[in-house]
Amino acid sequence: MDEIGNHIGIQIRNLRAAFNNGQGLPQARLAELLGTATNTITRWERGVYIPSIPDLYRLSQVFGVKIASLLPDSPAPVPFDTGRFHKLFLAVQTLSDQDLEEVRLYAEFRRSLARDRSGRDEHDESVDNT
Repeated sequence: MDEIGNHIGIQIRNLRAAFNNGQGLPQARLAELLGTATNTITRWERGVYIPSIPDLYRLSQVFGVKIASLLPDSPAPVPFDTGRFHKLFLAVQTLSDQDLEEVRLYAEFRRSLARDRSGRDEHDESVDNT
């Protein structure tokens, strides 16, 4: 089960429970309204399956909510450092294609080293040296 599936499942359960002024909506009736099987509703609610876009649309229509209300909030975007980007742009704009490719490969190499180091650091922290 993943975070998105769990979140959607909780939303569906909550909407079913609140349906019709708190009287609820049985899974079988929801399945009938959506044209799907009852066990599909169960799997959605348990986070085993994630509804497709058309299913999310139909769910939003049944419950009178926006599709976005069924989904988790997206994480805040990572701020973009325009100053660093501008410096890099100025530095590489006059390079030949061959030199530019070399810079790109070097950047990939450095990213790979950083990933290896962070993975090794995590591994080193998990090793008990007693």
